[in-house]
Amino acid sequence: MTKSDYIIKAKNIKKLFSGVAALDDITFSLKKGDIHAIVGENGAGKSTLIKILGGIYQPTGGILEIKGEEVKNLTPQKSKELGISIVHQELSVIDTQTIVESFNISKISKGIGFLNWKKLRKDTEIFLKSLDLNFDPLEKVSSLTMGEKQLLEIARCVYESSEIIIMDEPTSSLSEAEIEILFKIIDKLKERNISIIYISHKLNEIKKISDNVTVLRDGKTTSFFSKEEIDIDKIVEKMVGKKLSMKYSYEKQVKDFSNSETVFKVDNLSSGKKVKDVSFYVRKGEIIGMFGIVGSGRTETMRSVIGVEKIKSGTINYNNKNVKFKSPYDALKNGVGYISEDRRSEGLVFTFDAKQNNSLPYFIKNSIKGFWGWNEFKKEKAIMKYAKDLFKIKINSINDDVLTLSGGNQQKIVISKWFYTNSNVLILDEPTRGIDVGAKEDIYKFIFDLAEKGLSIIIISSELPEIKMVSDRIYVFKEGKTIAEFENKNITDNEILKAATA
Repeated sequence: MTKSDYIIKAKNIKKLFSGVAALDDITFSLKKGDIHAIVGENGAGKSTLIKILGGIYQPTGGILEIKGEEVKNLTPQKSKELGISIVHQELSVIDTQTIVESFNISKISKGIGFLNWKKLRKDTEIFLKSLDLNFDPLEKVSSLTMGEKQLLEIARCVYESSEIIIMDEPTSSLSEAEIEILFKIIDKLKERNISIIYISHKLNEIKKISDNVTVLRDGKTTSFFSKEEIDIDKIVEKMVGKKLSMKYSYEKQVKDFSNSETVFKVDNLSSGKKVKDVSFYVRKGEIIGMFGIVGSGRTETMRSVIGVEKIKSGTINYNNKNVKFKSPYDALKNGVGYISEDRRSEGLVFTFDAKQNNSLPYFIKNSIKGFWGWNEFKKEKAIMKYAKDLFKIKINSINDDVLTLSGGNQQKIVISKWFYTNSNVLILDEPTRGIDVGAKEDIYKFIFDLAEKGLSIIIISSELPEIKMVSDRIYVFKEGKTIAEFENKNITDNEILKAATA
């Protein structure tokens, strides 16, 4: 193999922050046209490595070669000039732009003068069709689903002639159908000899599409697997340093809740454009799963329930009383908690540090109208320490800015901060998005423990294995309606998918 066969070679890469090693010894190579997966627990160093390749951070030590040449003092601009594009887990597309504007943002920002928009529109349309994406170039980005925006951002990287595309959790917002579209796009990129660094916690995906896998743990490279060697159990063991007792093949012990009281019941709910006729109930100690393709109305239903969206018709019965929550604060005050799928916009306050974010729902619940109340600093620290230990949140200090944490550790805070509110009903929207397999196991166990103590739990997830693993009953959504309900006993994937798509 010649030197030019590798488009990236990283050897013994180190990165220190205030003397603390985020990366201690990272070595990997990316071959032209390969899909190289990088996996590891939250805080293993994946995000730091991405930022070094993108020129955002400078390595403290080690050697980085790109296209056969050693690179020093890499900047974001130089990284882009070398053909590197990053599709971040948090999307960077601008809602107010049209698709054709989004695709040509670099030309617009450079102010290069007159632009032939008719030609740009045609070029964009032809390019999108070459990737089997049927978007109208004049359509506003804001009209797309989260999954469609993710596909758009990936397509934009290819449009900009990138030779290396780093995909950070690219399927976290995608439905099953959209994941298949993404994999077809990736196949087309391989045909064009484009190299991909693929970062994901979904190990079944890794096994399906990767040419090789590098495993990181605690800022170090622990293992390398060629395509023939890829084994999910072995990868997990190298990631977390132990064998896990709980897997997606785990068979949930579904209990009989027929004699349990119904805590929360929604009948014929309608709101906005996406919620047309939704009915469901959850009993004390029960976990119900909400499944459906992206855009089926699951999230919009829950936002209506907690008072974000205005209800047109239907009833909500909570503890044998008809209620209509005025706001999420009103819902929280009455014991109904909601964890949003959008951690960047709704899950975290990025001007707050870790401990402030983690105690926010507790203090809001105990405030007056959500604004007035005492901030008990001892309590704030105690809540953060409890969450840090329970969820294994990797932070140097409870005073760390959440903006500096990895996406997975941010998500752990988004979830853990609600477990100190003593809610009766907890709604979790995509709770394990961006979470590694070890952390997922911790979260699942804690959810089961909460249900065992009598908490009623509603989980929205686009991952069918997750829904089947955690739920006692499953509701299937389609086009704003609940169109099927299943007891989680001997139910097959095909039966659920058929209901969601037929």
